[in-house]
Amino acid sequence: MTGEVKKWIGFVGLILVFTVLTPAQSQNTILENNAASLKWNQINTGNFRIIFPKGFESKAQHVANMMEHAREPEAKSIGAPPRKISILLQNQTTISNGFVTVAPWRSEYFTMPSQDYNFLGTNDWLTLLSSHEYRHMVQFQHALRGFNRAVYYVFGQLGFGAMAFASAPLWFWEGDAVVAETAFTQSGRGRIPNFDMVFRMNLMEGRTFNYHKQYLRSYKHQIPSHYVLGYHMVSYLRRKTDNPEIWSSVSKRAWTNSFVPFTFSNAIKKESGLYVTELYNEMAEELKSKWKDDLDNTELSEFETVTQRSNSTYTDYKYAQSTHDGIIALKSGIGDIERFVLLKDGLETKVFTPGAG
Repeated sequence: MTGEVKKWIGFVGLILVFTVLTPAQSQNTILENNAASLKWNQINTGNFRIIFPKGFESKAQHVANMMEHAREPEAKSIGAPPRKISILLQNQTTISNGFVTVAPWRSEYFTMPSQDYNFLGTNDWLTLLSSHEYRHMVQFQHALRGFNRAVYYVFGQLGFGAMAFASAPLWFWEGDAVVAETAFTQSGRGRIPNFDMVFRMNLMEGRTFNYHKQYLRSYKHQIPSHYVLGYHMVSYLRRKTDNPEIWSSVSKRAWTNSFVPFTFSNAIKKESGLYVTELYNEMAEELKSKWKDDLDNTELSEFETVTQRSNSTYTDYKYAQSTHDGIIALKSGIGDIERFVLLKDGLETKVFTPGAG
């Protein structure tokens, strides 16, 4: 067997591995829970096919109008609008989520609104979901170029999806979509202080972790998800270059030459003069300086400390509610199983567990 043949066999094997390990955004699987008796209808526009259960017409019409309205402006900064796609509205579940996949080419919206006000903000759920997921549709369309297009014709949809994800980090996929939802809706996570609270806390307290730890996260320190990292990385490079289409150029170069190792970082270097680690360091320093100025110019209101720290492990007390017995909060963290606790006089006096009286 010649060396050239071995190289091709190794390359095909790599593609197959990436196909199996493609992230959930392109192979999202939800257990089917639609009754066989459920009747389905559709709204067919020029660019979208909205498929929905009978009785859900008003929401389906809202999604169709939203998608057609956002189609041109939201795609302008990164390539072109995608080819026609089917959007399946799932209303027989309590999941609040959505995804876009290339195998087959479709999107699914889980229409139960999120109960977390720090996620939803002041947005209508389907408006937020449509804006975010549409940006993923545009990304996939933009990724279908160069070497990725050749992979698509040889290895099909999953092969293309694998290469698209392999050549662009998850923080870009999700951060770019969060930027879009923030720009094209009345709220969006970029406008919600809770979204980057942990990142802000880390920087202000001197924990500027290196790029790799910030992206891959840690079992030792509390580090926010790649959504937060991506939102700030995407926003910062746009501000730095004053070019709203800078990420279109970066991703175009990366997806055209997706077979080249470290292609995304090299593409950032070509377009901005910075490798991805240098971009992260600059972004973190700018945010640290900005947030310090904000804090220096903020007059803090009086507050009362209701918990006492017993160790240095990161712990959250969320959704605090005052009662005649004290304060009930949802406790969670790296060292804690999520549970309700009662806080009184700085101590946790009672633990509420599921099923307890």
